[in-house]
Amino acid sequence: MGVESSRSPAEVTPEEFYDATASAFDRLRQEGEFTLKHFLTQRKIKVHSVVSRLKTRESYLGKVKRQETMQGEEPKESFDLAGVRVVCLFLSDLERVGQLLRDEFDVISEDNKILGAAEDVFGYMSVHYVIRFSKSMSGPRYDGLHDLDFEVQVRTILMDAWANVSHYLDYKGEASIPSELRRDFYALSGLFYVADRQFETFSRESGRSAKRASSAIAEGGRDLEVNLNTVEALVRLLFSDRRRAPRNTFGVLAEELADAGYRSMAAVERDIKKGTPSALDIDEANRDSSGRPYLTDLGMARVALRHASADYANAMTERSERRAKREGRTSKARAPRAMKADAPKRARTTKAASGEEDASRPKSEGSDKAD
Repeated sequence: MGVESSRSPAEVTPEEFYDATASAFDRLRQEGEFTLKHFLTQRKIKVHSVVSRLKTRESYLGKVKRQETMQGEEPKESFDLAGVRVVCLFLSDLERVGQLLRDEFDVISEDNKILGAAEDVFGYMSVHYVIRFSKSMSGPRYDGLHDLDFEVQVRTILMDAWANVSHYLDYKGEASIPSELRRDFYALSGLFYVADRQFETFSRESGRSAKRASSAIAEGGRDLEVNLNTVEALVRLLFSDRRRAPRNTFGVLAEELADAGYRSMAAVERDIKKGTPSALDIDEANRDSSGRPYLTDLGMARVALRHASADYANAMTERSERRAKREGRTSKARAPRAMKADAPKRARTTKAASGEEDASRPKSEGSDKAD
């Protein structure tokens, strides 16, 4: 492990080893978490969470003693002192994260506890990697860390939930589960197992549905139901020259359209086109000296709809007021009559969080919030 000492490793007690290396391993886990998050973002892999931990002195010494008792031999030095856990959303993401680790780090070992798990229990499932920073990762932040190993656990959000609940209940295996609870335990385990696979299937089918909607809209289909996929496809088509708002912001627009009574994409397109001249005026009034468009594609659609449809404007205002009430604040939603192209502060009725305003632009201090 490259821990400097005038004594041989066999002469260093576990207590001394921990005290001498804890700060280095704490730095290792921080850099490991930071670097992993960077690569996940770079590869556009969405995960639920990335957290790191340094094993406590008590936990480390306890594990050393258990290892000595079970194996009757001198324990390894590090015992996963530094660890990072990546909790993924879907099963297919496990391999994507695994490939990332193989590409960007030096993988010392890989232990797939999912493939080797018993068929009748969801159990403690995850893929464990022991890795090091590759030599290509250079610079002051990596100095002194290249010879230190750290563990990365990769699991789905349901695997993580099951592991946490099982840990809380202290059931380590079949023998520890009371016989009268065993059937319920296995049934619950099966539900988690099936749910993990159904989430994966749903995610895959959702992607296919989005592609079908995009193709149908591009081919002129408008007799389509109003949902996230059809709404996004239409807005992307109508405002293809605009900065693209994040996909996850289109769900709100779909809900607002449903509240306003829209039942087909033909009606949605009609009102967007009707209100587009007003949206262009709003956009023009809020451009900076560079002339860059102020509104994203989603922003253009929502502002256009507010001007073209009183039903949509009211639905949007009511939704905003309900949300404000839940959050214990006063709604600042504006009706279309308050939006005038010659009044920039009132015209600026969008915000980056809703996907309307170009997120690369600085916000105006006088912006009114429409959501």
